[in-house]
Amino acid sequence: MAPRRRYAAASPSPSSSSESTSDEASAANDASADETTAVVLAARSVYMTTAMRVRSGGAYRRRAYVGSVPGRRANRERDFEGGMCRIMADYFELDGEDPVYDEATFERRFRVPRVVFLRIFDDSKERPFWQQAVNATGRPQAYALQNLVAAFRVLAFGESYDRADEYLRLSKATIAVCDKKLLDVLIPEHEVKYLRQPTTTELRAIMERSAARGMPGCIGSFDCSHWEWRGCPKALAGQYLSRKKRRTIVLERICDHDLYIHHLFAGAPGSHNDLNVLGQSPLFMEMMDGTWPPKDLPYVVNGRTRTMPYYLTDNAYHKYPVFLSCYAKPTTRKQRIFNRLPEAMGKDVERLYEVLTARYHMLLRPSRFTSVAQMIKAVQAMAILHNLVGLERRGDFLGNRRTAAVAATRGDHGASDGGVAGRGVGGEVAAPSSSGAAATGGDDPVGLGSVDGRLGMGCGRVGGEVTAPSSSGAPNAGGNDPSGIGRGYRGIDHTRLDPLPGGIMPVVRTGVDPPAGSFLFFLEARAAITDHGEFLSLRDDMAEHVFCNRSAYLAPYL
Repeated sequence: MAPRRRYAAASPSPSSSSESTSDEASAANDASADETTAVVLAARSVYMTTAMRVRSGGAYRRRAYVGSVPGRRANRERDFEGGMCRIMADYFELDGEDPVYDEATFERRFRVPRVVFLRIFDDSKERPFWQQAVNATGRPQAYALQNLVAAFRVLAFGESYDRADEYLRLSKATIAVCDKKLLDVLIPEHEVKYLRQPTTTELRAIMERSAARGMPGCIGSFDCSHWEWRGCPKALAGQYLSRKKRRTIVLERICDHDLYIHHLFAGAPGSHNDLNVLGQSPLFMEMMDGTWPPKDLPYVVNGRTRTMPYYLTDNAYHKYPVFLSCYAKPTTRKQRIFNRLPEAMGKDVERLYEVLTARYHMLLRPSRFTSVAQMIKAVQAMAILHNLVGLERRGDFLGNRRTAAVAATRGDHGASDGGVAGRGVGGEVAAPSSSGAAATGGDDPVGLGSVDGRLGMGCGRVGGEVTAPSSSGAPNAGGNDPSGIGRGYRGIDHTRLDPLPGGIMPVVRTGVDPPAGSFLFFLEARAAITDHGEFLSLRDDMAEHVFCNRSAYLAPYL
């Protein structure tokens, strides 16, 4: 059987011309039909793709409010009056009767003393959201106290929004809004006052207490922690995945010996380590710009006068003079003894995390917020509440009671010359020296090192050597700096250079600090902050100082 030809002949004979004309017409008709089919299929594909996008995008959109329409479920009948009466009878006063629960139970349930709770209530009750409203049917809605109690329960116990419905008579949506509105009240009203860097007066008090514990010049402990983020979008899972394979954000914090938070930076992805977070921190940027820490807080360690306070950190941070860490591999007995004191005092910032998570369970449990901004606001609000509670309870802290007891004992014995009698452990703040002499610093057994003449410490006694600047400008005794400024923020020595051939060199300033904000000011500040040699010198001097007073400084931690 001969094979069928698939293609027409290249040159048709004249007898078949009419047949070829009809074939060409049919082929043209088939081509036009194919083009029409292709256009229809393309339009159908575009339509289906657009419809799928609209449906998928609408799945994440909140449904428009339609109000009361036939077929919609009616609202639950919530007894707002009954819920308010239960709150008043349990924790406050109702019809002249005492509350069911006492002050200790109130603080355990709300995680703040009654004084702090009422203060926040006074700040929020006049705002539009917290005032009692009337709905479209003329029925009064929830009271301001009900909304505030619901928000505090979420912060305190980390519970779901509908957990308190049986007790407070509030819906899940209402409690969620109350929680966010509470954050909007706490942060604008109290952040400026209760979550800020310490003032110069507060820094002097912190340095006095640190010197009493054996670390003169220390202004706090520095560390980072993580908060798990359960509501992290899948698109950001890799960015926020920590080394423990959990999606978290990083919390950078600084606290003093009373666990008072002076710095909080939150929101960095969990994949970042402590150094990456430090590089993003506004505090570190201020250090590099030369605006922090202050330069007018001198102290003396091992006979050297220094002007740069420091934070206690672990060995993961930079070896800069503003971050004091232990010896990574101690080789001598002096270094091993010194390591014990910074490790013990560095536990303050670790205790802070345990106190925060024990007091506010929202920080203990994975966050249900859907954005990092809401998590940052929640952390800031909990830090503000923690500082408010700390100010109310500061007089009951053990360290402050020891300080007051030692000061009272010194007053009974008539000690008013700035010295410290005995070997008591704690922050001994002495009276100003009547002679008005400048501090001679160092590990002087006379114990004249002081801040404004108030702190008397010496070798063999509890405390450090913190000196006030000399009014005469003379160098402090025991220091190696002939200018009396000390190492730390030291100025760069400018010299007059030889003129170039055919030109005249401008006069260079000598012995004058550059103006703040200038490029030279930033260079000098950066050079002082990143001076590795100064860090090694500071750590060696601190090791010598602690070793000289090891029996008194390490006694509270044995």
